[in-house]
Amino acid sequence: MSSRHRSANSGTRLEVAAGKGKLRHVPLTRAGQAFFKKLGKKRQPGDLMLPNSEGRAWTPKQIGRAMRAAVTAAKLPPTVFYDLRRSYGSLLANAGAGLSIIANALGHADTRMTKRHYAHLLDSVVAAEMQAKLPTFRTGSSRKAAAKNGESAVRQPSQPA
Repeated sequence: MSSRHRSANSGTRLEVAAGKGKLRHVPLTRAGQAFFKKLGKKRQPGDLMLPNSEGRAWTPKQIGRAMRAAVTAAKLPPTVFYDLRRSYGSLLANAGAGLSIIANALGHADTRMTKRHYAHLLDSVVAAEMQAKLPTFRTGSSRKAAAKNGESAVRQPSQPA
């Protein structure tokens, strides 16, 4: 994977080679935007953004060696570069991002692959949204108390319990 400086880019996304001559647009966080904006000032349009020590695109072997060295220096358990991608998708899912947002961020053509790998993480997000958005039906003594006070048997999410 390589990315080149493009002066026409608005700075909110990074364009990377995705294989077979295709470009993929990776959305950037504010920190990512600031990082690549600073880096882009040192580059000409068409230059590699993060070249290796020889000024060329990194090879998979070089990426693996650099990752192993970083993991060892940080005293982390065995970690491969792809684990960063999985963590990115998981963080998005746990933060409540929908499948289409996660798919777009990861460069999936549609949500099928995303659903296969990240949908299980959305269960708690879905449950929390349901609790926050759906009404609660009062039962037993709380229903009787509500009826006595002229209240509905259905409590809206914005109403106190």
